[in-house]
Amino acid sequence: MKTIHYGAILLALCTTGASAQNAIRIGVVTPLSGTYAGIGQQVKWGLDLAAAQINAGGGVMGRKLELIYEDEEANPAVAVQKAEKLFQVSKVDFLTGTVNSGSTLAVGQLAERNNRLIATTVSFADSITADKCSPNVFRVNARAGMQSAALADWLAQTKPGANVFYLGPDYEMGRSTVAAFKSAAEAKGSKTVGEVFAPLDNKDYSPFFGQIRSARPAVIYTSVAGNDTVRLMSQMDEFGLNRNVQVVGASGTVTSQNLPAIGKAADGFVTGVGYSTSLDS
Repeated sequence: MKTIHYGAILLALCTTGASAQNAIRIGVVTPLSGTYAGIGQQVKWGLDLAAAQINAGGGVMGRKLELIYEDEEANPAVAVQKAEKLFQVSKVDFLTGTVNSGSTLAVGQLAERNNRLIATTVSFADSITADKCSPNVFRVNARAGMQSAALADWLAQTKPGANVFYLGPDYEMGRSTVAAFKSAAEAKGSKTVGEVFAPLDNKDYSPFFGQIRSARPAVIYTSVAGNDTVRLMSQMDEFGLNRNVQVVGASGTVTSQNLPAIGKAADGFVTGVGYSTSLDS
């Protein structure tokens, strides 16, 4: 059904009153400010590069690509407002760019109502292509369950039967990643000793540290990302919470964007990621 729907929309783009000179307008709803601004900037770099290369080669079926950006601030409500503006005012043909999984789900519903498509390249909550899926939403990146399987394998080999404490951001992505890794890790013998969820753009993680210490985990799993990771890792290091504890996390937790700000507090951190631009491979 998705293939038929996708093909129909592409055909409409090329035939409904559109000449070869008309640009294909792509709305990019991505966080350019706030805690996920660094990730949004990476999205922008990739799209700008791809559009420049495609346009230099003559475009798509003779039509150039035009990118129109809106800052969604990693906030689903803002993302919907910006997506509506792109549909109704900018008249974009389809959308991409969302980072926050909650934003992807919310904008996906809007895209469905407008008979348009959205492709996400970053959001990895399992629900996006599972129980909350929409025929108008496409994912081109690995979902949380895929990433968790590889990391759980590593954990089972290096720390078999480890006690694990989970700390995630309190929204769709955080709960999905924690659930996915917990399931994968427990299936391989790890034990869950606790979990907490912190607000997105949280400034102080120390109120959670007492609960974590009391659980006495051998491993702490986290899926916070962006600037939240800088604060979490720095505060864990300051309070000595990461001493004699293995910290692991989702693919977007420690990246080339926030690693310089985290510094030595990230030493020993392990993640499962499909590709990293910072590795010389």
